[in-house]
Amino acid sequence: MKRTPLKRKTSLKRKGSLAPVSKKRARTNRQRAKFVQEELSNRQWCEAKIGGVCTRRAVEIHEPLPRSLGGSILDRANSVAICRACHRWVHDNVKEACQLGLLKLSGHV
Repeated sequence: MKRTPLKRKTSLKRKGSLAPVSKKRARTNRQRAKFVQEELSNRQWCEAKIGGVCTRRAVEIHEPLPRSLGGSILDRANSVAICRACHRWVHDNVKEACQLGLLKLSGHV
């Protein structure tokens, strides 16, 4: 069997730049930014209350059920206004955070 090499008809040079995110993801990111701004204006204090004593201002929105497990970043029922220190604690202490209901992961629930 004779094998003829393929011949390229066009160059491989990119004619434009790649978009950093898809149009759909960009739209979701814009909705998320607006959602976070509204939630933080309505829920100003940390809701995690790690150890029952946190009295800091909330600066982030945390999703207990991550997108990888079906959670939505635009769902109020899946959001907790949280301070940076408590958010760090949640992700550093997964087992304890799951017990407190601050994380919902399949292997820890």
